[in-house]
Amino acid sequence: MAIYIYLPLPAMSAAYLGYFFDIHGGGMDLIFPHHENEIAQSCAACKKSNVSYWIHNGFVTIDSEKMSKSLGNFFTIRQVNAMILETIKEGNIVPSELTVKLIQREVESSENDKFLIDGFPRTEENRRTYERVVGAEPNIVLFFDCPEEEMVKRVLSRNQGRVDDNIDTVKKRLEVFNALNLPIINYYSEKGKLYKVLQQLMEKALKRAKLTEDQVLQKIEERTSARMSKEYEKSDSIRKELADVGIAHK
Repeated sequence: MAIYIYLPLPAMSAAYLGYFFDIHGGGMDLIFPHHENEIAQSCAACKKSNVSYWIHNGFVTIDSEKMSKSLGNFFTIRQVNAMILETIKEGNIVPSELTVKLIQREVESSENDKFLIDGFPRTEENRRTYERVVGAEPNIVLFFDCPEEEMVKRVLSRNQGRVDDNIDTVKKRLEVFNALNLPIINYYSEKGKLYKVLQQLMEKALKRAKLTEDQVLQKIEERTSARMSKEYEKSDSIRKELADVGIAHK
């Protein structure tokens, strides 16, 4: 096995992102040897290297087989979009029970005993249907506690939605999204199963950096001001100062 193949990745990560990672992800096929070699090399080069959470996604499967072009068992984005558009034209939505049964089929066909289901349930009706059909509740619910301003900015910059979207229309959609999601968030929070990911990661990062949130914000403001004044040397110095304690600022 040629371990040297993986050297550029830890080297570039350390150079540009630092030695601390809150989350490192990839496909489950990268666990060995790819990620195990990255861990070995990074820890050998720097004992302070650390990843807080490793998240590996499973494969998309069709009838218990990995979806792949070579097998021809896949749907194109155009085909999926056509089905979604046809459903919308008919004024229908995909029933929760159908969605849950599709999830259940994939879970049962897998050899894994732990699963991360992304973006589900989205409504109380989703949640009740899932628990009724599957007969179980999730052990942990991860909630990405993203500020509204950041969500609006990301939706607009990635063109996720209508072509005529603007700040007002996106905010209206977020109001509907929150109205549907908050009951679920509150439900799992009361059961002690909810973990606010960004909040917890931020608290860990601040503790590790030995800084307060106000101190970090002040540094960011100073760097922004320096960049606007074309004081690039000062701007780079502040960026490096933050990077040295594990806080990346673009």
